[in-house]
Amino acid sequence: MLDSGLRDSEARAAEPEQHHLVSQVGPGGVLTVAVRTAIRLIASLVLIPFLIGACSSQEPAPPFSDTMWQWTEIVETDPTTEPLTPNPENYTIRFSVDGSLAFRADCNRGEGSYTLDGRALSIELGGSSLVRCRDDSLDDLYRGFLGEVAGYSLVNGQLVLELKDDAGRMIFNEG
Repeated sequence: MLDSGLRDSEARAAEPEQHHLVSQVGPGGVLTVAVRTAIRLIASLVLIPFLIGACSSQEPAPPFSDTMWQWTEIVETDPTTEPLTPNPENYTIRFSVDGSLAFRADCNRGEGSYTLDGRALSIELGGSSLVRCRDDSLDDLYRGFLGEVAGYSLVNGQLVLELKDDAGRMIFNEG
């Protein structure tokens, strides 16, 4: 009797392990732990990207992107140049949504990148053509000013690039 009672308790001790491997799904249906785990894993893999996308805040496109801007005027704190830009169509910049930019500096063309943090704007000019422009060209001055940009604003449809140390502003019209 003791021997059969020992066997019964051993059988009951093993029973919970087997019981954990099988779970009732509904009347008469069974689902193993492995299948349940696989379903949970697949559901997690499908749902996680949606949850991450819903929780992450995507930066809106800058309001000045994907527009060709023509440099029309420089307003310097200590004026050393003429305020109006002759031939604004020769001094352009286009900011792309991905943080890249393309510019034209009179007879030269180039590219670069920009970073935006609120109204703070930083421009990094990259490679450009090195054609010698005519003597009255503002290409070097234009590229120099672009390298000194610290911020931006949009005023009456114009893009205003603020220069570092309050040195002045570059004004652009849509073109």
